[in-house]
Amino acid sequence: MQRNSDSYRPEIDGLRALAVIPVILFHADVKLFSGGYAGVDVFFVISGYLITRLLLKEISSGHFSYSSFYRRRARRILPALFTVMLFCLPVAWLVLLPQDMADFGESLIAVSVFLSNVYFHGESGYFAVSTHFQPLNHTWSLAVEEQYYILFPILLSLLLRKGRKNLVVVLTCICCISLILSEWRIRHAPDSAYYLLQYRAWELLMGALLVFVSPLFDNGRSGVKRFLLLSQLASMTGIVLILGTVLLYSDSTAFPGLSALPPTLGAAAVILFATPGTWVHRILSTRYLVAIGLVSYSAYLWHQPIFAFIRHSQQQSPSIQLMLMASLCTFIPAYLSWKYVELPVRHGRKIRPSLFVPACCVIAAGFVVAGGYAYSSDGVKNRFTGAVKQAIDTAAHSPNRKECHTDSDDALKQTTPCQYFNSSPSWAVIGDSHAVELAYALALALENEGDGVQQHSLTACALNYAPQHDDECSIWTERSVRQILQVPSIKNVVVSLRTTAPMHGTHRGVYPQFPAYNTDDGRASIWHSLITLMNVFIEQGKNVVFVIQAPEVRKDIHYLLREISLGESTPVSIPRQWWNQRIRYITDRLSDLDESVRIIDPADKFCDSVNCYAVLDGESLYFDDHHMSVAGASRIANLILEKVTSTPEAHGQ
Repeated sequence: MQRNSDSYRPEIDGLRALAVIPVILFHADVKLFSGGYAGVDVFFVISGYLITRLLLKEISSGHFSYSSFYRRRARRILPALFTVMLFCLPVAWLVLLPQDMADFGESLIAVSVFLSNVYFHGESGYFAVSTHFQPLNHTWSLAVEEQYYILFPILLSLLLRKGRKNLVVVLTCICCISLILSEWRIRHAPDSAYYLLQYRAWELLMGALLVFVSPLFDNGRSGVKRFLLLSQLASMTGIVLILGTVLLYSDSTAFPGLSALPPTLGAAAVILFATPGTWVHRILSTRYLVAIGLVSYSAYLWHQPIFAFIRHSQQQSPSIQLMLMASLCTFIPAYLSWKYVELPVRHGRKIRPSLFVPACCVIAAGFVVAGGYAYSSDGVKNRFTGAVKQAIDTAAHSPNRKECHTDSDDALKQTTPCQYFNSSPSWAVIGDSHAVELAYALALALENEGDGVQQHSLTACALNYAPQHDDECSIWTERSVRQILQVPSIKNVVVSLRTTAPMHGTHRGVYPQFPAYNTDDGRASIWHSLITLMNVFIEQGKNVVFVIQAPEVRKDIHYLLREISLGESTPVSIPRQWWNQRIRYITDRLSDLDESVRIIDPADKFCDSVNCYAVLDGESLYFDDHHMSVAGASRIANLILEKVTSTPEAHGQ
């Protein structure tokens, strides 16, 4: 049963198949494979093992060369990657809307310089719905590996000078530190724990350490039956750990951290114990699994762009039948790129090393230029014309959102509210993120009159006006109220916020069902706080306007805009009846408000008796699935002015 460590190991190719299939099916939204993302962790262990085995052999024999190593990595990684990126360019041009195209351009740059893990870490969480629409999101794992292999050969060659024992001790310590950091980070910033090298390095190092551990298990095995029994049990346990993770984990699992130990230990057990003669070796070495394993890198590269472009081209979420068919079809370009791109470049002797690396640099630079153009041109908007272009252009948030809106992380840092177009405004807008575009649109409407608006907005703050409370929302709300009251010129206060989410839960992911979140007491507390807040302004002689939340959109406006590009000029957001039920808690209690409060209902402008719309008169009313765009907010700002400014005191006169 003893193996030559330098010989080809077909069971590792079979293990690659066991890693790539769950990843593909997970990204295809096959519910059975809810933990399929752990296949990437299996890849990390395999890669760490194989590359370290190769490096150790070359360094020990005195034939190691950094330039030769990195050139081999380039031959292994870049040709197929560049082929997939080249495929993405024309398809993205045809399929992606401007915002998606601009995002794709940024990701193209990041992939070209192996920083896509850093880029996607800053964009959204790995399990966010938006990642399903990003053609190159999966390249984060390539970036992690390449960042690791920039540093690891240097560390390995330096530590080997101190002896193998010291090398193993240091690598083990680094591995444990990385794992501990990963577990800590998953509790505080899970996105960075998922994407960044320092929290993933332990998985690659686990594979590296197998190279030093494997001789301990190989020595003396030959002919001894009890070692065969040990190998049978250990390798089967490894398969169970991998498959258990794939089938039992989900996007709610805290991952990686300690939760990543089962798939990585499972991969390690297979690498160490799936020796010839074991059932696992026999299964993983079968022709079909080995064949899938051989094309696994290309399959991994191809599947996500194919899935993403399918999702972009569909009006509705693609059916499971379509995604399963796409999963199977992924292996067609995977085989072609493996046979006609990967193999010829990796093993072709006619490719001159002196030309290969410069050629790769030129190609990468070309992708950077293409990505830069896509981003700097706002997603190449000139591809679209007419009604589609107008709808796309108007699906925009306030240009001052970043500077004037307060995120929850900075709730207590922001001390000076934004004031638009006038140092002594007669208007103030207070609320959560729904107040941002309304404040800006109202300011635009007042600018010609020489008036202005003071904006107070905090993400996900339901305006909990309770000065005795010490939570950030309460402190921020109390401070904002005080700031408004300290400005004598402010005569009108607009209260605008999203009430459905804190009272009932978000509709995202459950529509057309209604979410069941919070309690009757919780909802009553939010409503009572809003009434108290408005009464404080009324008692100080302010005109108060309460803007009911705008109807929510059944899915992000950019997905609805695809319906326009496919021929539907006025996509329905939601049925009016659904929205009436969703907002009923508020509308049934409007009589609780002081009779002086002006009530503005955006549904009066966005809906008819049957439907509420995402686009009207060619203008997008939203910039996502619940925030009004500036165009949508402008309609509500005009409605406010119609109802309020007819009285002289509203102007502060």
